[in-house]
Amino acid sequence: MSSEETAKAKETASVIEDEKKVEKSKKTAKEKAERRSKKRFLPIIVAAVGIALIIGVIIFIIHLANSNPDKTVFDTDAVFLPENESPEAKYALFRNNGERLTEFEFTSVGEFVDGYAAVRNTDGKYAIIDHNGKISVDYDKYAEIRSFVGFYEVREAKEDESKKLILGNGKEIATDYKSVTYDYSAPFLAVETEEKHYSLYSAKGDRLAEFEGEQPYIDAYNANTVSYARYDEGILLLDNKKLSIMINYLTDNKYGIESATKDSSIIVLRDRSGKDSDKYAIYRDGKVTEYGDECKSITLNSDATIGRNYLTCSKDDKTYLIRGATVSDIAASSYDSEYRVYDEDHYVKFDSKEKKATFFVKNEQKGTIDASFAPTISLKGYYVRNSNNKKVYLYSIDGEMLYSLENTSYGDLIGLDKNDNIIVRDPNQPNDERYLLVNRKGETLAEKYNEIRNYGDYYTAKSSANKTVALLDKDGKEIVSGEYLDFSFYNENKIVFARVSSNEYAYIDVANKQEKDHASGYVYYNEHNDTIKISGDEKVVFFAADGKKIHEYSRK
Repeated sequence: MSSEETAKAKETASVIEDEKKVEKSKKTAKEKAERRSKKRFLPIIVAAVGIALIIGVIIFIIHLANSNPDKTVFDTDAVFLPENESPEAKYALFRNNGERLTEFEFTSVGEFVDGYAAVRNTDGKYAIIDHNGKISVDYDKYAEIRSFVGFYEVREAKEDESKKLILGNGKEIATDYKSVTYDYSAPFLAVETEEKHYSLYSAKGDRLAEFEGEQPYIDAYNANTVSYARYDEGILLLDNKKLSIMINYLTDNKYGIESATKDSSIIVLRDRSGKDSDKYAIYRDGKVTEYGDECKSITLNSDATIGRNYLTCSKDDKTYLIRGATVSDIAASSYDSEYRVYDEDHYVKFDSKEKKATFFVKNEQKGTIDASFAPTISLKGYYVRNSNNKKVYLYSIDGEMLYSLENTSYGDLIGLDKNDNIIVRDPNQPNDERYLLVNRKGETLAEKYNEIRNYGDYYTAKSSANKTVALLDKDGKEIVSGEYLDFSFYNENKIVFARVSSNEYAYIDVANKQEKDHASGYVYYNEHNDTIKISGDEKVVFFAADGKKIHEYSRK
């Protein structure tokens, strides 16, 4: 290559290199601009994500606050109230806090199920509204609407033989079906879609099961807890809160629910169809155990206030404790039995000859004490008398001595309640001052009352001095005291009314320790919409759970 060509080549290479540098410079500048742009927008993006997270958390908290595991589809925050007690009275929809949502415009109303109810207006037209008073199925859509616990049978013309089954939101479930089977307190419905073919639905419209055969039988043991559907091949136990199947138990026995605990964790099943004797089974821990003819009867002994549950089997003229799935040899709940049973894990064995009582916890001996008589079950404890030293004792179910009364062979020691307190009637005190309230440590919380009774978190204490009753808290302090004859408690003792006279009541605002309002008549509490009705001779008054007056009308 000549020197001239070499020079040109170097010049060309230099130009290319310069172009590369320019391009690289442009690229670097672009990257820097992009980085600056990202830096500018990064705080905005972070803020947006943060706001979204905060909103999500707030929505989740609101959802948790509004969700209630104890709520059923029958529970609602709305209530229909009449303008008067005339048979022609119209109804308005109220929120259960007192807010009126509609005018008095309905001549007929149904019960709310899953937030919907059927109504009829003054023109005789039917509709379905939600718990906010909003129309979900319009007046002009159907000529006739008939309610079935959350389902609605609708016809487009009154004489029309064709019919549909819909939900409160208008969703269609079935058409041209043969029949429906239901119970007014059970949130389930069986639809005969074809001859002897049934589909079982929950009140929310979920299809839970299908079966063939004769018409099933649906029954609610308790609207708030459990129902069952019995069909040809077995029994379905149904959870009224979760709207689900607890178990599909295949059996030839015609079982129904005999009894159940408050949380439905234990259910006693009974078949009454036998000629000679009934048959029993127990649902527990997700399975069913059949006892056939082994037990003449099975009894569920349950006290929801202290969470006490146990099962007994009656046979051979005695009653035996059922432990797990087995009938034990422990004779329980019998007057002349040597055992006193608190539950299947806690019991006392009494030796009448030696005058000794031995505590057992889960079949293990936990101590022996002197006792003149067999101990008595007393809430979460045992009441024991010893005539030799003239003392009465209260022991816990684990055998711990909690309290004793001196110089007496009788008295009352009401066992540990849910507040871990003991109501004591001390016969050593004057007749009008014999009752006192003590805690688990034996410390006196309240005394010198003529009578004390427990109602969940509260106590009523009667004073013999002025023949009135005071309301005490779990620490024995007076919440209110006045010219009260007694107290009435509703909604698991969350709502309190004081009886001022023979038929006059005052709402007690427990939080603020004061009366709110008075009304005369009989008190009725509606657990599904959490309202109180006081029906008197002159007027009827409706109250919200917080004591606010919702509505009233004269009976004159």
